[in-house]
Parts: sequence; C-alpha cells; structure tokens
Amino acid sequence: MAEDDPPCPPLVMIGLRDPHPGYLLGWELVRGEWWAWVTWIRERNGKPFRHVVSVRAASVRPAESGEAYADVPRRVRGQDGVVRPWTPPWHHAG
Repeated sequence: MAEDDPPCPPLVMIGLRDPHPGYLLGWELVRGEWWAWVTWIRERNGKPFRHVVSVRAASVRPAESGEAYADVPRRVRGQDGVVRPWTPPWHHAG
C-alpha cells in the first residue's frame, strides 16, 4: 500500500458456525462487553447492498496480521446512551 493510499478496514471472519468475511469498522464497549461493527456486501433483489451490523466481539475472528487492527476505532456507549471515544484504563489525561 502506498503512503497516500486511504486506509481500508481490516478483514475479519464473522460467525461461529458458517463464517464469512467482512470488514471491521470499529469496536464498541456496551455495558462491559465488547461488540464489533462489521460490514460486507450482500445481494437484495439482484442488486448489491452494504450490510452493516453490530455483533458480539466473541463471534469475530481476525483474518489478517495483528498490525492491521491497531487503528480500528474504539468507543464506549454510556448508560445515558451517548457514544464517546474509548480511553484505555491505563491512560491518564494531563
């Protein structure tokens, strides 16, 4: 990939019994459990459309090397329903 190429979301395998490939768009922490936002192309009425879903992180497996996932966005959905950027617990502002 050239330095000025736009980033592409990393590939993952979605599903436990019959896995299929998709792109990992982001991680979201909801009530202490991680979920993954993933997308892939499906067909509806003979036309392609983008399918975007949130699935339990446990049902997503990497399909690329570990470095590919380093920049995947992470966020937290608060009890108030507001989505905020995730900050690692060891990160201290200041």
